[in-house]
Amino acid sequence: MSKIKLSIIIVHYKVKRELFDCIESIYNAQPKISYEIIVVDNDEKKTIEQELKRFFPKVEYVKALENNGFGAGNNVGVRNASGEFLFILSPDTKIFPRTIEGLVEIFQSKKNTGIVAPLLLDRNGQAYPLQGSGELTPLRGMIVLSFINKLFPKNPISDKYWLKAWDKKNIIEVDVAPGTAFVIRKEVFERVGGFDKRFFLYFEESDLCRRVKKLGYKIYINPQSRLFHSWGASTKDIKTYDIFSRSRFFYFRKHFGFIPAVAVHIATNTNVVNVLLVFVLIIASFLRFYRLEDLMMFIGDQGWFYISARDLILKGEIPLVGITSSHTWLHQGALWTYLLSPVLWLFNFNPVGGAYFSSLLGVLTVYVVYWVGKNMFSRRIGLIAAFLYATSPLIIIHARMAYHTSPIPLFTIILFYSVYKWIRGNVLYLPFIIFLLAILYNLELATFTLLPIILIFLLIGLMTKKEWAKGILSKKIQILSLLGFIIPMIPMIIYDFGHGFPQTLKFILWVGYKIAVTLHLYPPLHPDAPSETYQTMIPFASMLVKRLIFLKSERIAWLILATSFLYLMFVVYKSVKNKSYLNSFSILLLFFTIPTLGYISAKTNSEGYILIFFPIIILMIGILFNRVISNRLFLVSGIFILSTTGIINSYSLVSKNYLMKNGYGVPMRDRVNIAKRIIRESGEKEYNIVGVGDGSQYESFTDAYEYLTWWLGKPTSKNKTNMQFIIQEKPNEVILKKIKI
Repeated sequence: MSKIKLSIIIVHYKVKRELFDCIESIYNAQPKISYEIIVVDNDEKKTIEQELKRFFPKVEYVKALENNGFGAGNNVGVRNASGEFLFILSPDTKIFPRTIEGLVEIFQSKKNTGIVAPLLLDRNGQAYPLQGSGELTPLRGMIVLSFINKLFPKNPISDKYWLKAWDKKNIIEVDVAPGTAFVIRKEVFERVGGFDKRFFLYFEESDLCRRVKKLGYKIYINPQSRLFHSWGASTKDIKTYDIFSRSRFFYFRKHFGFIPAVAVHIATNTNVVNVLLVFVLIIASFLRFYRLEDLMMFIGDQGWFYISARDLILKGEIPLVGITSSHTWLHQGALWTYLLSPVLWLFNFNPVGGAYFSSLLGVLTVYVVYWVGKNMFSRRIGLIAAFLYATSPLIIIHARMAYHTSPIPLFTIILFYSVYKWIRGNVLYLPFIIFLLAILYNLELATFTLLPIILIFLLIGLMTKKEWAKGILSKKIQILSLLGFIIPMIPMIIYDFGHGFPQTLKFILWVGYKIAVTLHLYPPLHPDAPSETYQTMIPFASMLVKRLIFLKSERIAWLILATSFLYLMFVVYKSVKNKSYLNSFSILLLFFTIPTLGYISAKTNSEGYILIFFPIIILMIGILFNRVISNRLFLVSGIFILSTTGIINSYSLVSKNYLMKNGYGVPMRDRVNIAKRIIRESGEKEYNIVGVGDGSQYESFTDAYEYLTWWLGKPTSKNKTNMQFIIQEKPNEVILKKIKI
C-alpha cells in the first residue's frame, strides 16, 4: 500500500446530503495523488455512520464526543490523519478534476509555502468576489467589518484588505486563506498547534493563518484549482450572529489585547440604524435639557409635589395621596412624591433637579419607543417613531415639566408592549399589566381609560379559548395579579379606609355614572354645573394636535393625524379579513380609540389627560411614514417631509422659548426673581404669600413660590402676618404687590 500523500478532513454537522455530494465529487475528480478521506461527525445525533459506510466504505468515520465547533472538529480529524498534507474541506463544497493536484503542486513550486487555497465558485460558476484577505488588524477590522464598509465600500482600506485589485486569474499571496477549503502541511499544522478550539466558528482561519505567517510560511490562493461552494449550507442550522461576534472579539483580544478588541467590538456592532438612533437620542437630549434652568415650567401644582417631597425627606411625612384632581373629592396618587423626593435630596433641593429627572425619563422614553416599534412592527418604524417622538414640541414640553404626569408616556408604552407580549402567549405578562395599570392610575386618574382595553382583549381571549387568556384562571396568575394591583395601591388603600373609599369604590361608581350620562342612560345629577362643551373642546384639542405633530400648521397636523388613523384602520381591516384579529396593529388601534372615547366622555380640557396618547399617536404616524418611504417613488420626498417636520418643530420650539409665555406661564427664571424679590422686600420680617386672579381659587396656586422662597433661605410664615405679598399670574408676567395689614 502506497504512502498517503493527502488527508482530506471534512467536519459534518447536519448536512448529510451536501456531505455525500462532496465525497462523490472527490471520487469523480480521480485525484492523481494518494489520499484518504476522514469524516468527523460533529452532529449531536449520530445518524450518518451506517449510510456513509455503505456508500463510501473507504471513508474513515470519526465520532466527535461533543460538538466543540469547526476548528476542534478538524483537530480531531488531524489526529487520525496520516497524510503529509491536510486538506481542510467544508462539506458544502464540490471539487473538480485537477483541484487537488493544483493545490499540492504549489508546495513544490514555491518555497516556504504553508497553506494553499483554491478559488471558490458560486452556483453559476462565477468566482465569489471576496475570498482571501490581507492581515486583519484592529484598524482594518473597524472599517471592513463595520457599517463604514457598507456606506463607503470603495474605501482604500477595504479595497486593500479584500484584495479587490486581484484579477482571480493569477496566483496571489494572501495573509488569510478562506477556511472553506485549504491545504496545509501537516508538519506546519502541528507546529502551530492546530486550530484554536476556543473559536467555535468563524475567525479560526484568521487565527491559524496568522500563526502560520509568524513562522515564516507563505499563504497562497491558486485560481487554477477551483471548487464549488454552497455558501451558508453548513451553518444554516446555527445561530451564527452571536457566535460570529464572540469569535471576532476573541480574535482581537488574543492577538492585540483587550482594549483594541473592545474598540473593534463597538465599531462592528454599530450599524446605520444604531448611528441614526444615537443621533436621535442626542437631539432628544438637547431639546429636553437645553436652558432647563431658565425655561423650566414651575406651576403651583408642581410646587405642591415639591413641598410634599421635601417634607417626606426632612420631616418623614409620608403622603398617602397626591394633589386633588379637578374634582376636589378625588386625589392623584402620591407616587410622584416618592419618585421626586430622592431626586431633590440628590440635587440639594434645587427645583431644577426634578426637571432633569423628568427630562431624563423623556430621553429614555424616546429609546423605548424605538425599541417597542422595532420589536412590534419594524426597525424602520421604530426609528421613525423615535425621531418624531424626540422632536414633538408638546412631548418635549411635558418631558421638561417635573410633574406627576411626566412619566405617563414611558409607562404607557411599556404597557402597550406588555399587552402585545401577553396576547402572543406569555401569560406572566398579565400580572405585570395589572401592575402597570396601578402605577399609571397613581400618576393620573385619567389613565383609567386604559383598563377597558385589557378587558376587551381578555374577553376576546376567553371567548376564543386562548391559553394566554385562560391563564387568569390559574391561582398563580391570580395571586401575582392581585399583588401587582395592591403593591402600588397600598397608600391609596390605606387612605381610603379612613376617608370613605373615594379613590377606589367611589371612583368606580363615578366612572359608571359618567358613562351612563354620556350614553343618556341616566340624567346628570347637577345639570347646571359648569362643564366643557364640544364647542370648547375642539379648539383645545386642535391646539394640542398642532403642538404634538406640527407646530407651524394646525391643518397639516390634523391631516397627518387623520391620514395615519385611516391608514391604521385600513391595515387592521386587511388583517381582520385574513382572520388575524390580534396583532400589533389592532392593539395600537385600541390604544388610540378607547382612550379617545374616554377623553370625549370626560369633557375636560386638561393636558394631563392626553399624555397616554403621546407614544400611541407617534407610532401611528411612524407607520404611515414608513409606508410612504417604502415606495421608491416617494422615498426621497418621504424622508424630506419627515426630516423637515422634525427640524421645523425643533427650531420653532427653541426659538419660542419652549412656548413659555405662550400658554405655559412664565419661565423658571422669572419665578425665581419674584421669590428673590419677596425675600429682599420682606427684610427681617415674617410674611405670607397670597394669590389673586385666575387660578387663585386652588390651594396650590402659591405653592411654587412657597417652595422657592424656602429653597432660597427665607420661607413664608405659618402664621398670619402683617406683611403679605399678593401674586397675580398672567400669561406673560407675574404681578407682585406688597401690602401691610
